[in-house]
Amino acid sequence: MSELANSSGYNSVVLSASSPEGSIYSVGCVDGDGFELPVGLPAFILFDGQSCRLVDGEEGLALSSRLFGDE
Repeated sequence: MSELANSSGYNSVVLSASSPEGSIYSVGCVDGDGFELPVGLPAFILFDGQSCRLVDGEEGLALSSRLFGDE
């Protein structure tokens, strides 16, 4: 999972949601002091227990709205 994040330009992976179908990880960038850096639209890695898939762009924005829309 970290390899997919790194190859896509991200260096931070945090679990955002989990279900029996799989896990959703938020990905982003942090600087050397641990501060989050702006990256544009939200991006996630979906993990179904066997494979990972990066979700970004419009699809990442829609997923973010579903996950965090009530906050």
